Amino acid sequence: MREIVSGNMLLPYENKDGLVRKQYMVYNMDVKQIICEKFNKHFSAFEQILIYGSGKMTECLIEDFPEQVCAVMDYAKIGEQVFGKQVLSFDEAKKSGVKVILIAARSANVKIIYDRIKDDCREHGFTVYDINGLLLSQAEIKTANKNYQEELVQLYAHFDMAGDSLAACLGNGNWAVFIAPLVYKFIHWIKEESARFDIILLSARDGFLLDLIQRTWTKFGLNSRYFYISRSSALLANIENESDIIEAMHYPFSGSASELLISRFFVKKPSERQREETDEQYVLRHGHEILENAKCQRRNLLKYIQNLECPQNMQVGFVDLVSQGSILKWLSKSVDWEITGLFLTKMQNEKNASLPIISMFEAKNEFDEAYGFMKDYFLIESVFSSYEPTVKCFDAQGNPEFYKEYRTKEQISSLATIHKEIVDFGRHLKDAAFDAILPESVDKIFSHSAYFDVDTTFTVAVDEFCGRLT
Repeated sequence: MREIVSGNMLLPYENKDGLVRKQYMVYNMDVKQIICEKFNKHFSAFEQILIYGSGKMTECLIEDFPEQVCAVMDYAKIGEQVFGKQVLSFDEAKKSGVKVILIAARSANVKIIYDRIKDDCREHGFTVYDINGLLLSQAEIKTANKNYQEELVQLYAHFDMAGDSLAACLGNGNWAVFIAPLVYKFIHWIKEESARFDIILLSARDGFLLDLIQRTWTKFGLNSRYFYISRSSALLANIENESDIIEAMHYPFSGSASELLISRFFVKKPSERQREETDEQYVLRHGHEILENAKCQRRNLLKYIQNLECPQNMQVGFVDLVSQGSILKWLSKSVDWEITGLFLTKMQNEKNASLPIISMFEAKNEFDEAYGFMKDYFLIESVFSSYEPTVKCFDAQGNPEFYKEYRTKEQISSLATIHKEIVDFGRHLKDAAFDAILPESVDKIFSHSAYFDVDTTFTVAVDEFCGRLT
């Protein structure tokens, strides 16, 4: 039987030892409706399909289409059960006779996953789709379509950039052609909004590339500071009572409640779960240790802020990429600054409706594909990223401590090359030119990257806060 807690779904599953555990996975019901509507539209004709992936979308589809989803595939979980479905290897999937695989992930992750499994899919004769019904093998053919280069030239007319310079960049496979206009438009937009603020805080890690550019080119200069913060560090440092703990545990997380305690609340050795105990009851049983950890992290975060020597009562613009405002909300509890979010994209929800946020774009939810960059959000996030891992917390001296680094040295080196291309691209672009360019135009330029052979091997979609590594 399903158990509903505060509008979030807790689904039981059976693990290898035959014991039933609850896998804690939170999702917004509006998002679930969108996922299921897309599935109905594109996959109702298939009697059975295989789902690749073991995350939130898979959970939604199995719940609403348990008979049509015959099994799950995931390299990392072969032999296990996910939401009541067996996780098959490619050999086992081939024996099932089902030839259709749906990659259950946001568009941002689909390319990464498809690149990982496409050889096995070809070898075993599977047809692969995403949730929007796109036949992924056809997407590769589009890369040869030269018509998109002509469209790019037309879009670039805004920048008064010589055609031969653009052609040279395209010929060299220069990533900056597609991403730089979006990056520089965002910086220009931040500059326009910054007049009302005493300082702009560029959040780690999303603000790293912006900081790199504004320090290189005076024409894009900002009165800013690179600011070490993350959801993990901001949230834990500002938990003060049981209500805060309950709110914090209901942010998305993939994994068991004990894993949540360790990862999000820094509980060293969670106790054994009691029979029939709900996730909330189990987590709150560790409330004393959580609140002590929160006090410690609050002192350490305030020490970091004190080391910055920023005056009190500042008007602060806090820059982030795609966000619902969780860092902004929790950080505001720690400081006496008046903080306004300056986001590339605000993700709309009821909780952030009252937060002081302005954004260059707005999206209804994480599956909103009104803009091209939202389809490749993790790609965007990887490009903007720094060469350091995500901030986990702060030590007693106020120094940031980091999560484990998942990227290889080669991936970080590739990212540094892309950053150099984007920074160098700034010499072609005039800050004033962006006054006449709509955000939709730079988004369309980025969307054209799907039709060219650009390197995305540097991309790793990691979210330590949510317990997900794709």
